[in-house]
Amino acid sequence: MDICIFDTHCDTLTTLKKDESLFDADRNFNFRQTERYKRYIQVTALWTDCGREDPVAKTNRYLDKFYAELALNPHVSLILSASDIEKASNGTYVLLAIEGGEAVGRDINGVSSLHERGVRLITLTWNTPYAISDTNASGAVNLNGEDDYSGGLTHFGRDVVREMNRLGMMIDVSHISDKGFYDVAETSDAPFIASHSNSRSLCGHPRNLTDDMFRILIDKGGVTGINFCPGFLKEGGGAGIDDIIRHIEHFMSLGGTDNVGLGSDFDGIDTLPRGITGAADMYKIADELLRLNYSESLVEAVMHGNMERVFKKVLE
Repeated sequence: MDICIFDTHCDTLTTLKKDESLFDADRNFNFRQTERYKRYIQVTALWTDCGREDPVAKTNRYLDKFYAELALNPHVSLILSASDIEKASNGTYVLLAIEGGEAVGRDINGVSSLHERGVRLITLTWNTPYAISDTNASGAVNLNGEDDYSGGLTHFGRDVVREMNRLGMMIDVSHISDKGFYDVAETSDAPFIASHSNSRSLCGHPRNLTDDMFRILIDKGGVTGINFCPGFLKEGGGAGIDDIIRHIEHFMSLGGTDNVGLGSDFDGIDTLPRGITGAADMYKIADELLRLNYSESLVEAVMHGNMERVFKKVLE
């Protein structure tokens, strides 16, 4: 079985030192590791927050770094549209994402500015509430100066969701608060994803999705990517590949055969599950599913097909 991968979250670019390259940096993910696969599509996140550096300026600095890396790796192709996914055959592909809606700023034109620079996915929040929404890590009062704010998306946040629908950008609800999740489901006309979130029924961390949330994701035609963080896979950590499989199987048991994929969070987490050292080991998940007598077509759906379907539907 020729294995193809579609991974919806890694933070590698924002960890690189000045003299390191995405081709062979000593990280969980690099382009060299992807060469063992028939096709490898990596959503590459540019992490931002509202810390000491202006988040918009920080994002633009990382965007410059991203395109400099692409220039150094001409064998890697950038995905900008549904047709780019349709045409993707052998090789390595990247899709540019922002982790943290702070990158939008407080002006709705910030969404189109990011789109013009090649961004095709925005994780609406990270851990600190900003103009779009509160987060699963922290609530807020009068967010974005809105006196009637009561949690979840702000009025501005709803406008951001609508603008992303208009432009054909993927909305990502990983890190958002529970109310924010339901607000996105109510506001978005297009499918959305949780790029790197697991099952809260199996591991009670607030970063994970409840069964009700996942059923809504199914209804909206979206997909969740299984996060490899041991603390999101198993209470107390100490997780292995078997725990990745448990989360996949739980979501499938809820009717989500077409709605579960991979969102490793490579280089955004401190430790990895036993048996996984990086992108070179992604095939082990396919091998384990096959060993459990899942069909090749279902394994292909989990490893890449489900994500390809939803991205082709949303991207223009």
